[in-house]
Amino acid sequence: MAKFDMEFLRACGVPEEQAEAVLAEHEAALSEALADMLPRAEAKRQLDEALAGVDPEAVARLEAERDMLRTIGGEDFAGVKPKFREQVYALLEKGEGAKPLAEQLEELRGKFEEYFISGQRVQRLPRFGGPTRGSMPRGDMGAAEQFSQAWGFGPRRNA
Repeated sequence: MAKFDMEFLRACGVPEEQAEAVLAEHEAALSEALADMLPRAEAKRQLDEALAGVDPEAVARLEAERDMLRTIGGEDFAGVKPKFREQVYALLEKGEGAKPLAEQLEELRGKFEEYFISGQRVQRLPRFGGPTRGSMPRGDMGAAEQFSQAWGFGPRRNA
């Protein structure tokens, strides 16, 4: 960052009187901008005052909800069916001596198999209508014959 002082202005060729006027205006603008800023200690004091009135139980509930959403949205829960993720999370042990998450999920998979996506899941594709038979007209016969053949009519009688 360039130093904005008298030496800088002289080096740029600004006359002495104009340099003093520019610096005075610069200092006035800077002090006006800094007047609205709070010192760090004052900002911390105001934040502490604001947080003093907050219910600690409400904060704990919000933190628990945040932790749950982070956990069930992670990769470890990819094998759990979406509608059962909160129930599976409620069954997990949380705390200092709890087993690793992957280990607990494997144990729960054995007890509550219906909550988890099976390893060999068959993808069911929608079927619209019956199987396709026949082919597109090739254009090697007349229009009447193509129509008859496409709709399954026999040859004309009494023609």
